[in-house]
Amino acid sequence: VGMKEAAGDFVLFMDDDNYAKPDEVETFLRALHHTGADVAACASEYLPSSLDPKEAFNASLHRQERSGPKAHVPLGPSVASGLFSNTFGDANMMVRRSAAE
Repeated sequence: VGMKEAAGDFVLFMDDDNYAKPDEVETFLRALHHTGADVAACASEYLPSSLDPKEAFNASLHRQERSGPKAHVPLGPSVASGLFSNTFGDANMMVRRSAAE
């Protein structure tokens, strides 16, 4: 339903229990425009349930600020790489609408 109603060139998918980093949408768009790829996804980060969700998210942002941005760029269509770590991304992703229709 959402894809039919979408008006833009890209569709953003987000899981209901995920948080988006402040620059996530902009980063997805830059990656898609720069590479010509049809899908951009992000890694996941575990936030402990023992913390308040907002507190855990803010702690995650501070860790990222200290360590700097990271990029994971798969080289080639190696599906087997997913056996060793999540190389496919998380539920938060942006898809080129023309590729998904």
